[in-house]
Amino acid sequence: METDRVVQTDLAIPPGEYLEEVLEELGITKDELARRMGRPAQKLSPILKGRKAITPDTALQLEKAGFRPTSGPALKLTIGACWQGSNK
Repeated sequence: METDRVVQTDLAIPPGEYLEEVLEELGITKDELARRMGRPAQKLSPILKGRKAITPDTALQLEKAGFRPTSGPALKLTIGACWQGSNK
């Protein structure tokens, strides 16, 4: 008998890496996200590679691009951005 196993961890994942995973799950390319956010795709690369933080402004742009921060991935990204912004 096979069972589906859900593994949860408290391992921290950089917000950009998590965003990249979410984009893959949703089938959205970096270029499409950049278009929806109204910014050049080159500006997203440092975020997705973890070299630049997701700022509160970027979190707002993500929300406008369709990532609603009420639950799930968008909420985690928004919380992460707000936390980073308050710890500067």
